[in-house]
Amino acid sequence: MNNPETDNPKATNIAPYPFIATPMPYQQMVQEFDWQTTEKITNDDALIQGISNFDYAKSNHLIYINNNKYLNDLQQTKARFCLITPKLYQQVKAITPDIQFLLCANPRAEWAKAAHLLYPDYPFIKPQQKQAMIADDAQIGTHTSIDRNCTISAKTVIGANCSITNSFIGKNCIIGSNVSLHHCKIGDNNVILSGAVLGEEGFGIIPANNADNPIPMKHIGFLETKSHVLIGSNSTVDRATIGKTFIDEYSKIDSNVHIGHNVQIGKNCLLVACVGIGGSAKIGDNVSVGGCSTIADHITVVNGVEIGAGTVVYRSVMQKQLMFGVPARPFAVQARINLLLEKMVKSKKGR
Repeated sequence: MNNPETDNPKATNIAPYPFIATPMPYQQMVQEFDWQTTEKITNDDALIQGISNFDYAKSNHLIYINNNKYLNDLQQTKARFCLITPKLYQQVKAITPDIQFLLCANPRAEWAKAAHLLYPDYPFIKPQQKQAMIADDAQIGTHTSIDRNCTISAKTVIGANCSITNSFIGKNCIIGSNVSLHHCKIGDNNVILSGAVLGEEGFGIIPANNADNPIPMKHIGFLETKSHVLIGSNSTVDRATIGKTFIDEYSKIDSNVHIGHNVQIGKNCLLVACVGIGGSAKIGDNVSVGGCSTIADHITVVNGVEIGAGTVVYRSVMQKQLMFGVPARPFAVQARINLLLEKMVKSKKGR
């Protein structure tokens, strides 16, 4: 047993370790996938060194764009390679002269196919440590598996029958029995109750041109929770496709909650049992979500919003208010609708 904070030679580079791509010359990938090249601005042997999105892209990464609402992001990206439709290319070629565009009919699907070629070892990560770094005063339950790419910090207690891979667990955490942690960075003083599954792949299924052959998206990101987060029994939090799924400090998540990939949750949030949050949703600070509510993917809920039980939120909520109903409406509006419906029912019964 050892102390990860003093004995780990990789203290500045600890789990979760990233998925590493196998670089490929971009012309080789063009031939492999039958993409069309535009005017060349790079050498034929220039390497594509991984996939990314606008936020996390580095110079030799491959991104995609399939909607002109992302033109500002495209202008600011560091990526050199971008998949794009021929029609959209005509709109952007003059404003982004430093990007090597690759033309195809379905950029998102081609991007997913490229990931399968660039990450041949996925979902495995080669050992980066000689052994797991486990603090002397950490307690590990029976039949718990911890792989060598993990770090377990001081005074953390882990229950029986857990599976932990490529993860960092902070100080004073309590991990229940039968918990799965994969590609996670868990903050100090977290409580994760029995049966929770954190950091697994999300439901990233991309329709291809052939509807019978959808493409599974590789999830090369991770999950991060900050300090004093609670995650209830049998809840699931997916890791990100790119970058990280994130839960900020003091947020409390009840049992049987599902949080999709790339979701961002702010500070001091409360999510009651059976809530579902779709991928890439952004939840602000001090948001409360009642039981059995649904928040759709790719929407924003700003600070201080309250969402009543059983509510379905499929549009962004951009001001602090109480939302209720299906679909979600401001409480006062929904209450008037309910009153009118009651009057209509009573009037029909009186006939």
